[in-house]
Amino acid sequence: MAKDPAILFYTQDFFVGTFSMTNEQVGKYIRLLCLQHQKNELEMNDMLNICQTYDRHVFSKFFKTTRGTFYNKRLRETMEKRKMYSLSRRNNRLSSVMSTHMENENSSLLIKEKDVLIKEKKEKIFHSFDHLFITEKDHNKLLESYTQQRVVDVYDRIQNYKLNTKYKSLYLTAKNWLKSEKLVTNQVDVKPVGRDKPYL
Repeated sequence: MAKDPAILFYTQDFFVGTFSMTNEQVGKYIRLLCLQHQKNELEMNDMLNICQTYDRHVFSKFFKTTRGTFYNKRLRETMEKRKMYSLSRRNNRLSSVMSTHMENENSSLLIKEKDVLIKEKKEKIFHSFDHLFITEKDHNKLLESYTQQRVVDVYDRIQNYKLNTKYKSLYLTAKNWLKSEKLVTNQVDVKPVGRDKPYL
């Protein structure tokens, strides 16, 4: 796994923790934090190269190990939390890909069928993701009964739905979702009539 190029920077904590330091000391401190992020621990030479001499305020922000190296405890904890978070996100993505693959062995076939269908009908795709897509023609059918905002919102929610791999048609799924929402909330979409341009 590649090194994380960034860290979370808690500005209020940093401001409070460096309030009694001069601007020059804050500059040295921030450079040492950046170097620790790159190296994990700092040698005495690193500390002196940046500070030029022993600076009690700056050095007090770092713990000294038995090996003679230095580290800032808060930065180390933040880096570790970030690393664990990134690993958990990576594992979630991998397990999601694996479970999708295991649940639906025909996913690659669905993609091929989608490509063939598009080529055969030569219809323009309005929206697509993963294995689902909707043509402009079908999208326009939905617009006959619902507003553009509601239809596009439903597409997004279907895309973010964990179990969307069981769906085979974005048009039919969106139509059913919109219909069931209308029944549950008893909403009425008001379609604009007549002029599509605003009044001048």
